[in-house]
Amino acid sequence: MKDETYERVTGHSLDWWVDFLGDRGGRELEHGQLVELALRQMREGTTTVERPEWYAQSVAVHFERAIGRREVGQRCDGKFAATASKTVTGTMDDTLQAWAEFAENLVESGSLAGLTEGEPRTSQSEKWRYWKVDMANGSRVSVNISTKPAGKDGATKSSLAVNHERLASKASADEWKGVWKEALTDFAQTR
Repeated sequence: MKDETYERVTGHSLDWWVDFLGDRGGRELEHGQLVELALRQMREGTTTVERPEWYAQSVAVHFERAIGRREVGQRCDGKFAATASKTVTGTMDDTLQAWAEFAENLVESGSLAGLTEGEPRTSQSEKWRYWKVDMANGSRVSVNISTKPAGKDGATKSSLAVNHERLASKASADEWKGVWKEALTDFAQTR
């Protein structure tokens, strides 16, 4: 998000948050402690922040990047993640079924051939559908499917969001991001 958004929502710029956390020993604090410090300031401040937990996490991540502790895409455990998303026509259930069939080809002979460990699995909740697979390198993939508002044409739409976690490096995350963007583009063309 842009600095103006943080200033509007939290009442302070990102530079202010870096100074605030730094002045309170932020370099020595762990991620969770940074979040708690930012969250406390947001709750005590004069600006009412919707979703303060999310903004506190985001402020902590920005601080960690500013001091060189974390790279873009790096999680607090030191690992990296690759993400990609695409909106397609269809209900969540139809999209999950179609993705599972499409992904079977990825696992058997496509970009995931020989790279997975165990069988892909699906699950669901009231608002989400999931397709997950563990990778032989210790990373894991979750494709999260949710309903999107209907388009102008009234067609039912779903969003597929790939989250490939526990990657060892930024280079690996960048490479996998490209793989997932291509896979989602190819999948969307089948819909």
